[in-house]
Amino acid sequence: MENRLDQTTEKIIQIIRESEMFQAYVFHKERLMKQPALYQELSVFRREAHELSEAPESEIMDRTDAFRTKYAAFLENPLVDDFLSSEMALVRAVQKISVSVINELGIGMTEPGDVTDNGGV
Repeated sequence: MENRLDQTTEKIIQIIRESEMFQAYVFHKERLMKQPALYQELSVFRREAHELSEAPESEIMDRTDAFRTKYAAFLENPLVDDFLSSEMALVRAVQKISVSVINELGIGMTEPGDVTDNGGV
């Protein structure tokens, strides 16, 4: 059974890799990587975004405003915007697959009678 799951997982990965969505992501990532300074700035942006997401609630408003101001011009760069948009589309598609599997298997935390509650069946 486990081997069959592994094979199916590999098939899903291959289907994703062959999708237009993934191809767009790769295209935009390669374009961005041709500009190492811009790609490095993206790494810093991501690290700071992650730190912001873990900030104490009392600091989030002020830090979010400062973060948006700091990166406004960076995010307007078409190379950055295209990459982040294609990456987000890909991540959302993969998350949708994961959520569907979790919901269909009844693994998620649901309330009795919830639309996604299938009784663990």
